[in-house]
Amino acid sequence: MNIVVANTKGGTGKTTTAVQLALYLTGIGKKVLLVDADIQGSAFKALAERGKLEIEPIQPCAFLPDPVQLRTQIKAYQADYDHTVSYTHLRAHETKANL
Repeated sequence: MNIVVANTKGGTGKTTTAVQLALYLTGIGKKVLLVDADIQGSAFKALAERGKLEIEPIQPCAFLPDPVQLRTQIKAYQADYDHTVSYTHLRAHETKANL
């Protein structure tokens, strides 16, 4: 299943929601890829630090900030995971069609 957390407004909790959801699903035994589609890469950076510190659960995360390629890139990962959880800040030039 693909789960997308998106909003046009900043500061709405997109990163926190996506990370916590991914960690929860991983914690109950699902294979989950968190996709950080936000150009800031906050989740990717935070989870990289978690991994270095070996904080469980280790959460796989891909940094895919290109909205045009996002759908294709996520599809390439789908066979390896039960779920993908992605989040992004939708900028004015982006549409839901790219998700």
